[in-house]
Amino acid sequence: MCTDHLLDDLIGRGQQQLRDGDAGRFGSLQVDAEPELGRLKRLVPVAVEALTPSRMRWRRISSVQLERAAHAATIIGVPLVLLTILLGYLQTLESNRAARLTNYITLVSRVFNPANTQIIDALENWKPVLVPEGKFTEAQLDNYLTDFETIDEVYEEGLLSEAQLCMFSYYITLTASNKEVTDYIKKIRQEQAAKSKPFFIGYDRLVELIGKSRLPDCR
Repeated sequence: MCTDHLLDDLIGRGQQQLRDGDAGRFGSLQVDAEPELGRLKRLVPVAVEALTPSRMRWRRISSVQLERAAHAATIIGVPLVLLTILLGYLQTLESNRAARLTNYITLVSRVFNPANTQIIDALENWKPVLVPEGKFTEAQLDNYLTDFETIDEVYEEGLLSEAQLCMFSYYITLTASNKEVTDYIKKIRQEQAAKSKPFFIGYDRLVELIGKSRLPDCR
């Protein structure tokens, strides 16, 4: 299955679930707000750091070592079937890494859109988020939280590594620590129909995953 199509399917599925759950709340919304990047000091480093050669170097070394092992195997007479398995594993490994990196880049561009960066700025500076005290509508906050739902779905499908997930940990923790956002999620869940799946349950899973992770980037 093509991972690009699967990622698009997950994104579309998350949006459709929200539309089906509450058509009045999650309507179509065009955001024309300009980004305020001045205070988002962590945004660019997080996105760029994941793509730097130092972060990918160990992966290239691993590939070279496997290739050398395959060459040595042909010299010492290892059966062809074992060599074929080794080379197949190498190709699968590289393919999965490339697909996960593509998914990560797609999610970075999706999460850090102009409206979301302004919400992040408000959260970082402990400003009110929702109108009338803040400047964002409930639909805009819903879209922001839905993007975290998408990250959870992609990770659960195995299309994102734990290390890549941890690159979003600061923003997940920042959002979870905001009382206004937490109270808003509680409120809309209380308004849901009985026995329906709670809104933003994937976001809750992300908060739990980040809290349990032992990777340094998740701290």
